[in-house]
Amino acid sequence: MRTTAAVANAAKKLCAASVILAALALVPSCVLATAPSNALTLWYDQPAADWEREGLPTGNGTMGAMLMGGIAVDDIQFNEKSLSTGGPGSTEGYDFGLPQTTMADGVAKVRTMLEKSKRLPPEDVANIRTHKGAGFGAYQSFGDLILTLTNPPKDTQDYRRPLDIAHAVASLTYKSGGVRYAREYFVSDPDGVIVIRLSADHRGKIGFKAASAINI
Repeated sequence: MRTTAAVANAAKKLCAASVILAALALVPSCVLATAPSNALTLWYDQPAADWEREGLPTGNGTMGAMLMGGIAVDDIQFNEKSLSTGGPGSTEGYDFGLPQTTMADGVAKVRTMLEKSKRLPPEDVANIRTHKGAGFGAYQSFGDLILTLTNPPKDTQDYRRPLDIAHAVASLTYKSGGVRYAREYFVSDPDGVIVIRLSADHRGKIGFKAASAINI
């Protein structure tokens, strides 16, 4: 169960993230970031159709966002670590997910299985894990930030949606009507905010409405 203080703290972080978005998205810029050719990059040539398999995650260990890459409507799902189904006070016997006895035998068994088969289904590893944490819970979706373009393109070319793993920056680029558009996403650890930057190589081409759907 979340406390009032925890909800207020998370709400403040959401507000800060929205302020950073508003401040950066409206800065005129003709400079579009590109990842170095040798970067470790995961990329797609179309918006995500499956959240788990194709969404691009970014985060700082405290806050995170999943990026689906829609053009006319960009739905950014986000979470914050204090929003969980478990935690201290959630149930009697809460143990912070720490086992009272060693799990060395289970780890050794998993290693042996991996050496033989080279890969294991996650379910098999989970079944070997003997410790069942009391009240450990699971992260929950905090909500969605939805950006809707005021003048969505009728057609687009050269769509690309990469995640630069080396620099923890996700982006989206496409061309429409002779204009190259870009969006960049990252989560700042020092500042504790989710940052989204929209830009184009022609002035006056960025326009959107922002809305949020909060799950608490």
